Amino acid sequence: MVFQLDSRLEADSHLVAETEDYQLRLIDQSLVPWLIIVPNTDQTEWTALEGELEQAVNALVKRCATLLEQAFAVDKLNVAAIGNVVSQLHIHVVGRYRNDPFWPGVIWGQPMTRYDKDALAERISEIQRGLGL
Repeated sequence: MVFQLDSRLEADSHLVAETEDYQLRLIDQSLVPWLIIVPNTDQTEWTALEGELEQAVNALVKRCATLLEQAFAVDKLNVAAIGNVVSQLHIHVVGRYRNDPFWPGVIWGQPMTRYDKDALAERISEIQRGLGL
């Protein structure tokens, strides 16, 4: 299967890493550390993944969650595969802070405060180092 990223996901995120099985992307919201994992599949539900792809995606979700807890000292993790607007399967791993401007509400649909060029490069490098990529 040829990977084709939904244009809305592409517009709102930056590539961190890519394998045959998935893309790991950073959402362009500088106020919270927010990753998405986009598996290379036609499935639209996380629960429909099977076999090696399921194992790889679930392991990456856990690695990303651990990274956000340890490297970014988040207060809470939000992990979800909602897909109400973008049906392409993508799993959010979001680090939340009690003092972030959206707390305690949901992060989805809020105004974006995008990274500047230098902060974006540093955040991507930090994530890549933290995940050993």
